[in-house]
Amino acid sequence: SPFYDANGIGSGDGLTLVFASNRPGGSGSRDIYIVDRDDTSVPFIDVRNVTELNTDGLEIPTYLSDDGLTLYYFSDPSGAWDLYVAKRPSREDPFEKMPGLTELNSEFFDSGLSLTADGLEAYFVSDRPGGKGTRDIWTATRSSVDEPFSGIRNLEEVNTPHADQAPSISADGLTLFW
Repeated sequence: SPFYDANGIGSGDGLTLVFASNRPGGSGSRDIYIVDRDDTSVPFIDVRNVTELNTDGLEIPTYLSDDGLTLYYFSDPSGAWDLYVAKRPSREDPFEKMPGLTELNSEFFDSGLSLTADGLEAYFVSDRPGGKGTRDIWTATRSSVDEPFSGIRNLEEVNTPHADQAPSISADGLTLFW
């Protein structure tokens, strides 16, 4: 589009694409938009504003499950950047906003979540105390996708005194890009 379209994330099966945009008619400064298709041989059409998740603030998608049914994103609805998750039963259904990721969120800036393919390791950005720089990459784990994350730690082996942001972990969890 002629507007700001960014942070595009596709599902592993290639049937869903989510992205942030400031297109007219949205709820806030940047909203999450989604487009689904039935087959990878056809183009994406019928872009939809994910109104059930968007606020008058800013929403940015950061991770989409392989089946396109679970979306992680960050938002600033109350002026504090926090991480959220939303799920939908099928591609035809709207997303249902789940409680914020309270186990990862802090009173500080929290954003940029990336997960391993199995959903058991999280990498995210925060400016909480205990880091090396203005913003650092932090990590946490969980034993199953239905459990909360725990064991939050600063990923000090990669962080610098500067703003380390936008982590993206490979599917196998062996390579981190930022």
